[in-house]
Amino acid sequence: MHSISISSRFSIWVQRTAGWLAFALTGMVVLILLRGLRSYRIVDHRRHRAFFSSLRKDLQKENAPLLICANHLTMIDSVILQWAFADLNRYLFRFGDFAWNVPAREVFASRWYFRLIIYLAKCIPIDRAGGKEHHEEIMRRIEYILEMGDPFIIFPEGGRSRRGRFDIERLTYGIGRIIKDLPETRVLCVYLRSDRQHSYTALPPKGSAFDLEYSVIQPTTAEKGMRAERDLATQVGEEIVKLERQYFEKYPDRQ
Repeated sequence: MHSISISSRFSIWVQRTAGWLAFALTGMVVLILLRGLRSYRIVDHRRHRAFFSSLRKDLQKENAPLLICANHLTMIDSVILQWAFADLNRYLFRFGDFAWNVPAREVFASRWYFRLIIYLAKCIPIDRAGGKEHHEEIMRRIEYILEMGDPFIIFPEGGRSRRGRFDIERLTYGIGRIIKDLPETRVLCVYLRSDRQHSYTALPPKGSAFDLEYSVIQPTTAEKGMRAERDLATQVGEEIVKLERQYFEKYPDRQ
């Protein structure tokens, strides 16, 4: 177990419990917003949910952490991913399957009601301009959460891509450190995009149908220190680039 204070562990479990207690309400509200007001849908939804259910079952048997890494085009990509991989009933009765997230504090925690929403949604806000001590605490929390068995979503680009494509040049190496510290970690690499998404936006266009390409990898390296972190992160980034290529091969008219 990685070093994390007792107070930090306690706060994580309190937040997790509060999110579960509120989930019947918050989950239903989110679903109404996604399906009712925005008319979103997931292509091959049942297949994605069956895949995720099987993956969670297999990894729990192996006691292997699950890190979800995806491309990033909208402010609600993590919400769409959660919706794609399980329904409300599964999350309500298996709240451990509901993934944590690490949103930018300056974007999502500017008002008290935003802070409440992301708190209940198992989010740990990060100040991207914060100091080394702050970033170290965030990393310790992420690793503790992964070790306790909950999945965690991280966008390796560190923010929404301004190019409209996965930008491997903006790859951050935090995921590499996590994988280095927790070598049993499996990485679910995902490429998520709607049929109406041309570039980055705050929200996906109304009426969007979302496609997902994904694969599970277990990156390894013979490097040490920072080189190992770069190598492991690059392996994840290259896998997402591969999934993006598969997406556009399937839908060449969307390029």
